[in-house]
Amino acid sequence: MSFSYVSFTDFLWGFTFIGPFSYLLWKYRTIILRIRQFLWKRDLMKPMDCDYEELCATLLLEQTQAIHYCARTEEGSALGNIAGFFFSNFPYVDNDCNYQVADLFAVDIDLDSKRFVKAKLDDLSLNAKETLILLWFVFYYSTKYSVSLVVNIVCVKVRETHHRHLASLPSSVHLGSIRSQLSTSNFMLWRTGESMWMKLWPM
Repeated sequence: MSFSYVSFTDFLWGFTFIGPFSYLLWKYRTIILRIRQFLWKRDLMKPMDCDYEELCATLLLEQTQAIHYCARTEEGSALGNIAGFFFSNFPYVDNDCNYQVADLFAVDIDLDSKRFVKAKLDDLSLNAKETLILLWFVFYYSTKYSVSLVVNIVCVKVRETHHRHLASLPSSVHLGSIRSQLSTSNFMLWRTGESMWMKLWPM
């Protein structure tokens, strides 16, 4: 990853006003999650019922994965109003912890009900829960590094135009995106009742 030069005053401003508050927001949501886990272990509350089919559609239609939209059924089609999201050269780790690359990861979403219809990883059919795991990895990792890249580019462009008062804004966006990803991670953990990390299915 490349880095952009930040003056000491910009660094001090971000270190004083951006970093601590982003950390506090993340810490707050993590504490809430721990309280929920404590109550859950004592049968005082239960996680929300997880609708995997709805969550798959939400991640595709309302997050950055929308850029992978490739096709849609024609109006009046017997299949319904279906949108196809295609991820080519899709990387993943199999059950033996070996790095693999699928030619195509394809997900179909019903645009009327906004629910998962079907998905395939090459020739392997996936259910909604398995699809959600893969979409979550795409959301988390591709978003973070894409935002980092944009931040680096914008920092350089802003300084080239001599708008120094805006130079620290990209760093604010970057820190905010990390904080939102951590909060989303906590939300997904609570919503599904289980960690989304390293959950693989037999291949």
